Amino acid sequence: MKFRTDKDVLQFLGMGLGIVALGAILLVFFHAKAGIIFVMIGTLTVLVGLRFATKPKDFFMQDERSIRINEKAGNYAFWAVMTVILAMWVLRAARLWDPDFMDAFSMVLFIGIYGRIIMRLYYNRKGE
Repeated sequence: MKFRTDKDVLQFLGMGLGIVALGAILLVFFHAKAGIIFVMIGTLTVLVGLRFATKPKDFFMQDERSIRINEKAGNYAFWAVMTVILAMWVLRAARLWDPDFMDAFSMVLFIGIYGRIIMRLYYNRKGE
């Protein structure tokens, strides 16, 4: 198995190893529970970097069709988020629902992320 050793891959792997080292320092010297999270994130970053290092550089370039699909999916996800925010604003103005910040934030984040994923899958199947 051949690994790429260009600047991009080495920076990504170095960042992952740095995060692992930071987590280890936090765990050993400060007994901080956040060190476990840093170690896990750094390990995941290193694994993703190794996966990317085994692929050729032109493997990740997008063609015009996938760029257009991402643009359309992002546009429709944005308008879905705006609709949810407007609906929450109207419900609050009518005093039917009074959400706290975390309820509203998690709902908008959920709609935005999963709306984009669903739209991207839809336009990928549908085509132009």
